[in-house]
Amino acid sequence: YEVREKQGLCYQVGAFMHPSKDHSLFGINGATTPDKLTALIEASTRELAKMAKGEVDDVDFERAVNGVLFHLAERDEKG
Repeated sequence: YEVREKQGLCYQVGAFMHPSKDHSLFGINGATTPDKLTALIEASTRELAKMAKGEVDDVDFERAVNGVLFHLAERDEKG
């Protein structure tokens, strides 16, 4: 939300996680123009640092939870 909606640094941004029993993979991705790439990387790094410190406000946390629940429900519908 921060890098796309508030700062307008990309037209698509996403995250993914692939958990397993002994390790997990977490990644982020975004689609932007070459002139905004450095700013997008810097802003994304700042957002990840805030998350690592637990500095996520309630609205952003609820938005993220709702996104996960939506995708899980969508996946279940597809079978």
